Amino acid sequence: MGLKKRGKGIGSWIDFFPTNWQSPIRRSRSMSVFKFFISPWPMGRNIPFFIFCLIPVFACNASDAPGARPRVGGPCQYKQYKGDAEILSVTQRPNAPQEYDVQFVFHPKENIQEAFARQEGKTWTLVRKDSSYPTKDFLTRHGIEPKKHLPCHLKAIVRGTCTPILFEFPTIPDASSQ
Repeated sequence: MGLKKRGKGIGSWIDFFPTNWQSPIRRSRSMSVFKFFISPWPMGRNIPFFIFCLIPVFACNASDAPGARPRVGGPCQYKQYKGDAEILSVTQRPNAPQEYDVQFVFHPKENIQEAFARQEGKTWTLVRKDSSYPTKDFLTRHGIEPKKHLPCHLKAIVRGTCTPILFEFPTIPDASSQ
């Protein structure tokens, strides 16, 4: 039960600590536990690292607990408001002549409850569902031209962390907004 000599085996580092505050038997037992957790040798050195690596795992799992907030980008819920989109302009994009920039303004038919979604008069850009700009064929197929009014639904987020405002065009199934 005695201490090992300096330079011989795993327990040799114990000689560097003051030992006059405990009896030799008590000292060797307490130091063996101490040695296991902070030893500079292979087994003891990995324990604190292993514990440190587990902290993020438990922190991530805490969001699955009852009453926890949803994760970023998690399930989102929207409230839908009917209205119409007035097409303001249809211009050809300078860097991509086959694509068009379509600007519109949303006019709600009902009172929007969410303050962040009350943006009367703001100009929005109409894009396709894949976020690409519409082509000439797309514009003619759906009859999109300046001063035309299209049925539109504003979707305001009420739960989650997704895009706060979305527009849905019932008569144009492959259209969205930016």
